[in-house]
Amino acid sequence: MLHSSYHVSTTAARNLEGSALAYPTPRKAQPHWTARFEQCVVRAACREVLVDGEPRALQPRAFELLTYLIENRERVVSADELLDNIWRTEEVQLCPGDLFAIYSDGITEAQNHRDEEFGEERLLDVMTRARDQSPSHIVSTVFDEVRRFSGDRLRDDVTFIVARCR
Repeated sequence: MLHSSYHVSTTAARNLEGSALAYPTPRKAQPHWTARFEQCVVRAACREVLVDGEPRALQPRAFELLTYLIENRERVVSADELLDNIWRTEEVQLCPGDLFAIYSDGITEAQNHRDEEFGEERLLDVMTRARDQSPSHIVSTVFDEVRRFSGDRLRDDVTFIVARCR
């Protein structure tokens, strides 16, 4: 029997949209094409979206959805097809000691005074440094780092859940 210890912390749990710690597995190698829509440019090979010449950040799955719809723009794409190709169900085997984290975009999109986002890379770095601590300590450490980074300028809900398999 698998037992887990966990700690949940949330502020304003409205609008919870969790993100995975790992990027989704690409469905295929990205083609080399550019699409233009009025002031928007999508460059598939660079995984880049520009609006009025300025880069716009998209989560990996959102970019994958956008490129899939552009690639299939000549036909109607069903919800089932999107679920099969973009939101695939994947099983992951967790072992004793593994960490599992779910977080809202308020963590990764927290901005500092230069409007830079905290991002997934910083989150992974903080979690890696704290991985041997208890789930509650990891949550506290992440919240402390996000607050320090953003100068307490949090504009969104902040939800972070960590579980460790035993």
